[in-house]
Amino acid sequence: MADKDLAMTMPQYSLRSPHASEWDALARMIANAIPTYLVSQLGVRFSSLYYRHLTAHPGTCSLAAYDERGNLAGFVLGCADSQGAKQLRLPVVARLLLAANYRLVSPAFLSWLVRGVLNLMQPKDIVPQKPKAELVILVVAETFQGQGLAPLLIAELEDFFRRKKLKKSYFILTEKANKALNRFYEKIGAHFVLTRVHHGREINEWHKSFP
Repeated sequence: MADKDLAMTMPQYSLRSPHASEWDALARMIANAIPTYLVSQLGVRFSSLYYRHLTAHPGTCSLAAYDERGNLAGFVLGCADSQGAKQLRLPVVARLLLAANYRLVSPAFLSWLVRGVLNLMQPKDIVPQKPKAELVILVVAETFQGQGLAPLLIAELEDFFRRKKLKKSYFILTEKANKALNRFYEKIGAHFVLTRVHHGREINEWHKSFP
């Protein structure tokens, strides 16, 4: 069975790769959980297309979790080669721009753009090299939080990384202001590396090793 076709049934949750018709619902759930994420702010069509692009990369794992009634409970997306998965060819860029539409002139996007330019003008500090792999998205619907689903999704992603022969660790980015999420990653054994300013927002970088 292919990595992206992985399916696993648990007593409470069913984990599987999303179907094409489910990406809009996933994009909405991610936007509700991470409303400040630029991808979320560019709309459901943009988000859905972007996540599907990442998932098309052979080094990407995406798993959606459903409860026994078929309700969407959570989602994890991780890349064994983060830079490779995020490379955008011209046809994909064109589709993303069309999907974003008028949101490209929204105050949120223009502010992100200006702050990014200002970041480029600042002197660069020497920072530790990131691992190759990344946990890009981890969300659990509010109704299902505190029931062990997040660690289950992470365990599945780490198993995927092992099958890809990855060693050492992967990295995770979180907003510094999201104290609950930062506490969660610290609790499961992630190591805080640094905080940097990215497009005007303070972003924490974590590294997590896996056996």
